[in-house]
Amino acid sequence: MKLVSLNTEGFEFAGSEIGMLLVHGFTGSPGELRPLGEYLSEKGYTVICPRLPGHGTSIADLEKHNWKDWQTTVAEAFQTLKEKTKIQFVIGFSMGGLLSLDLAEREEPNGGLVCLSTPIVLQTKKRYFINVLKYFKRYEKKNRPRIRNYETFHYELYPVKPALTMLKEMPKIREKLKKISCPIFVLQSRLDRTVHEQSAETIFQNVSSIHKELHWLTNSGHVVTLDLEHQELFEKINLFINRSLEEKSGGQSDGF
Repeated sequence: MKLVSLNTEGFEFAGSEIGMLLVHGFTGSPGELRPLGEYLSEKGYTVICPRLPGHGTSIADLEKHNWKDWQTTVAEAFQTLKEKTKIQFVIGFSMGGLLSLDLAEREEPNGGLVCLSTPIVLQTKKRYFINVLKYFKRYEKKNRPRIRNYETFHYELYPVKPALTMLKEMPKIREKLKKISCPIFVLQSRLDRTVHEQSAETIFQNVSSIHKELHWLTNSGHVVTLDLEHQELFEKINLFINRSLEEKSGGQSDGF
């Protein structure tokens, strides 16, 4: 059965004093994280997932925005979560994982960080000449996912200029990984045709976190939150959250 998640708006679920900030990917929308958000809400957590500027609307709208706009939105959402909760986790998918790493370097979530299909290294060779490509092409086609077990809102094309602002941040964030020391869970699929599997290894090996976990999926494409192994993914994330909370409380379970 396919997961269907076409809602493009951001969402928020009230819950406990343990909060989850979810950050979606480039050209996608909060819909790609809504099933995960609903799962976490059912566990009792407070959940916030903002819609990044230019997403879930039109390609022309996306073309008006850049990394700084998305960075600001994530920072504001995290501040809102801090006002509502005592413990915060940040969960980012694809570019949302990059934004989450960027946030964690500046203001580490005291609960932990989850990076899903996060692009430190891309599969496509176009990454090497996209800075030149912007002078010749306004839009570029996206890779089609290898496995389509889901239906969600996304743009079929992406504007080159906003994409370039993201690509320029990748090497900067890679250099900042050693400054991240909060608990971290890194997950990627072996079949991801968008993000090179070296990305997950790079994040895992270079963060300074004492508590760090790396998990691979073997039967999903890039959008792991909506693909064949989404239930396994949700459960792995919840286990990571529980372990982090137990460590934070000195090994004493707090009911979560």
